[in-house]
Amino acid sequence: MRDYNGYSITANGEVYGLNWKLRKPVLKRGRYEIRFSGGKTYPVARIVYAVFHEDFDLEDTNQCITFIDNNKLNVHLDNLMCVYRGDLIQGDGNRNRVKLSEDIAEQIKKDYARTKENRPINQYDRHGEYNSYRSLAREYNVTPSLIKQVIEGNARNKLNYKLHKEE
Repeated sequence: MRDYNGYSITANGEVYGLNWKLRKPVLKRGRYEIRFSGGKTYPVARIVYAVFHEDFDLEDTNQCITFIDNNKLNVHLDNLMCVYRGDLIQGDGNRNRVKLSEDIAEQIKKDYARTKENRPINQYDRHGEYNSYRSLAREYNVTPSLIKQVIEGNARNKLNYKLHKEE
């Protein structure tokens, strides 16, 4: 058990206030949150990780707490892991971007460009031979919005997603 601003936090996510009264967290957005005096609300997982790891900055939004078993309700210290936001965006945390390699992204751009001139005026005309965002998304098993990002050059651009400095 560790102290945080007059509260006591256990490794399994229990928060005790003054007079050792157990504070009940609120379930919001699929995770437990708790409000401290002064009106500041934090996810319980973030508080648990912060009080047991002195090097973790509670206010640094570039540091994210993830759950090893992917269960956001399991806030035990052994289930929590700190990951930089940039790594979440570029790594396994964003599976659809990772699913498309650089070669596949280039192939999508070529497939789309090859039929760009043959596009029908009416988007519902199915008689033309062209690759729409939707047809390419079905072919590559991703969302049409990701296909649009690939074609416009907004996906897989690491400079757009670097939120922390390389060491």
